[in-house]
Amino acid sequence: MSNFRLFIALDPTPETVAVLRRAQVCLRDVHWSGARWLPPEQWHATLRFLGATPEDQVQHWKRTLQQFDVLARDAAPLPIDGVAIWPAPAHPRVIVVTAKCAIWAQDMATRLEARARAAGYRAETRAFHPHVTLARVGVHAASARCLAAVDNAARALDGAHLQFGSVSLFVSRSPAEGPAYERLATMEFRPN
Repeated sequence: MSNFRLFIALDPTPETVAVLRRAQVCLRDVHWSGARWLPPEQWHATLRFLGATPEDQVQHWKRTLQQFDVLARDAAPLPIDGVAIWPAPAHPRVIVVTAKCAIWAQDMATRLEARARAAGYRAETRAFHPHVTLARVGVHAASARCLAAVDNAARALDGAHLQFGSVSLFVSRSPAEGPAYERLATMEFRPN
């Protein structure tokens, strides 16, 4: 039986995709060593990375999405708090747009963590911090021009929010050109 690299993530609304494009335009004005820009249809905010999951467990995680319907009704927009290079500009791996967490998002992440641990997955050691990855970048330190582009992108998003319209179960595939994500199941948020 094969394993799937699964994760559960929030899907941005079309309005949020437009906001994220503004940031990406600012960032792409400069050369980033080894940058692989994610297309908008791949953008998401991971709630819980599951990793290697046996094929017979996929249905369990699809059903789990439906259990978040009540929490999703409180899915207010998350205020953007910046654009960042993670883990650090001297050792970049990704460029992200970060947001302040809200109770509903933290509750989803916490409940997914509990379900993952109950299903035998390792504990997540990093605190949940909502973010959307715009690009994966090389290992060379970010140049002064790149850092200025990050500042410009952050200014372009000042006062903006991340709004999510659904939560999805994704599988991550690893072709040579970088990770690609496929939605296996989605639960749309229904307003109150």
